[in-house]
Amino acid sequence: MQRRRAGTFAASAIAASAVVLASCNAIFGLSSGTVGAPDAPMPDADTDAPGPDDSGVPDTALVDAAPDVMPDGAGADGPPPDMALPIDAMVDALPFDAPTCLPEPATADEDTDGVSNPVDSCPHFAGTHMDDDSDGHGNACDPFNNPTPGTLLTFVGFEAGAAPCDWTLVGTWSFPGGAATPLAGLATSSIRRDAAVPDGASVSIVARFTPPVVAAQGDLFAVSAFGSTDLSCWYVRLFGPSPSDRLEVRRGTKVLNSLAIANVSSPRLELSIRSSGGYVCGVSDGEEPTVEKVSGSTAGPTGLRPGVTMPANSTATVHYIAVYEQL
Repeated sequence: MQRRRAGTFAASAIAASAVVLASCNAIFGLSSGTVGAPDAPMPDADTDAPGPDDSGVPDTALVDAAPDVMPDGAGADGPPPDMALPIDAMVDALPFDAPTCLPEPATADEDTDGVSNPVDSCPHFAGTHMDDDSDGHGNACDPFNNPTPGTLLTFVGFEAGAAPCDWTLVGTWSFPGGAATPLAGLATSSIRRDAAVPDGASVSIVARFTPPVVAAQGDLFAVSAFGSTDLSCWYVRLFGPSPSDRLEVRRGTKVLNSLAIANVSSPRLELSIRSSGGYVCGVSDGEEPTVEKVSGSTAGPTGLRPGVTMPANSTATVHYIAVYEQL
């Protein structure tokens, strides 16, 4: 009797368990005999867009990291979804543009002898000087020191911190401390006077240079007579036994004449062209008398515009340009 009751109780428990299991299957969507059926995709919590990177935080539109500050005529300032702001990204760092040219100050004193350039008989050579031809220019710097007087046509010492207004710059130049230096680039740089020397005049172009701080080889700088003559007096540096440097007179790119010279630390170049076409290319160390020169002849100059030339990638400095003429 007891054994029958125990069997009946076990059968009842099994039946009850089957009912509970069936109920669980119904609740969790499991069919009888199926284990681990895939879950349905979870709903998007933040309603931005379904995807594997959903964090529950709504996505935000991208914002321009460098918002504009001046009116933008081109509309949106970046690719979508950049914010279309009504202002431009760049601002002028200065309230006004720096002047591209300035006149030489009346008080400029290139040779620091206490006499300003406009009234100095020799603005690039300090001291009081004899003037044998009474043309107002001391013997020390007068290329035409003979009975026919000459005239200092123009003198530029770059003391204004900009190019003189009647000269043209080719290339990009800076003007540190009363001098002019080209920014090294891929093309030749020059400074040339806008007005030509009167035809039929003899002219002398004088300029003092400082070579590049870093040792350089090849063309360093030249004084030039732009125009029909197109002559230049070049200082060329070559490494090797002394004399290692060279003066070259060129017409355009053609070498007309050359002279081997010793190294000069502070070259002052002078190119004199006579109305007859004769020329002299000379160099001195600083303001000392010309020590090396080469001469020749070419066609008489017309439309001559004096100036200086620097080759590509030059970092030499020109301290002044003086132009003398003799009619």
